[in-house]
Amino acid sequence: PARPPLFTRVGLFDKILGKAKSHHREGLRLSYREGKYLEAIPHFDLALEIDPSLPYVWHDRGVCFRELGRDNEALLNFNKAVELAPDDEEFIFSRADLLKTIGILRHRQDYLESAIQNLNILVEKNPNHAEAWNCLGICSRELGKEALSRQYYDKSRELIRQGKNRKKIRNLDLLT
Repeated sequence: PARPPLFTRVGLFDKILGKAKSHHREGLRLSYREGKYLEAIPHFDLALEIDPSLPYVWHDRGVCFRELGRDNEALLNFNKAVELAPDDEEFIFSRADLLKTIGILRHRQDYLESAIQNLNILVEKNPNHAEAWNCLGICSRELGKEALSRQYYDKSRELIRQGKNRKKIRNLDLLT
């Protein structure tokens, strides 16, 4: 029988040996700790070459592109992370927040509406996510829905005031 090409076998060995996670950690060190976003991307690329099913790598790669002002590439990466892990709050919020930003900067109602859809999914999963409620307020205001916007801002403020603001966050210090 024909043997798989060498690079396929090497990729499998790298996966087994945890090389993807090692590349991911190095990318996080460069991006999160040192702010070297451009230098971090090749490390995330190597991790994805070994295992393209790692949603955190897609997300963190997207963060680098976002920080570099490359919104379209960032959005593609956030979309892939959400596709792989559709219930992850961090991924949904990152995508929604970027859609909001693009919508505002480019005066694109469709991006704002998409951001609202994502934020509604998020607050349905986690009604105590004050930052998501605040973003809903911003998007609604941008779409001319002032009364609705105020309701969302009030909800965000109330969660913070009552100490109920909860959002899932990774402790990146433990990962790097």
